[in-house]
Amino acid sequence: SQYTDNINNSTIAKVQLGKYDKEMISKAVHLIRDPFDNIVARFHWELHKWKEQNQTKFLQQYPNNRDGFRSFCSDLREKFQKEEKKSMFFNDILSIAGDVPCYADFFRYIQWHNHAFTMAWDLAVPT
Repeated sequence: SQYTDNINNSTIAKVQLGKYDKEMISKAVHLIRDPFDNIVARFHWELHKWKEQNQTKFLQQYPNNRDGFRSFCSDLREKFQKEEKKSMFFNDILSIAGDVPCYADFFRYIQWHNHAFTMAWDLAVPT
């Protein structure tokens, strides 16, 4: 499968799924970063990528400051809100966190850590 950029729909990388033998794992390290830092880091990663690709339109539209970050989050909300509203589950999320900038990134952050904890529990891997 491929990962597609959220803003300009360009293909970034191919991902190959696979499985590991759980006997290869003796311990897991689960680092938890401040979620706000993580969300802002994603914005900075997008800016870095756009600089490398000379995407001046996006760099002007989303300057590396508070307003640029809020615009970036707002545009992501506009782009995906119609699709998200189709989900009864996401309606609950929107009613709680709809005003939070980049709320979907916070949701993904929480889900990622929940899955990491579940995986460690299911495989009985100490962390």
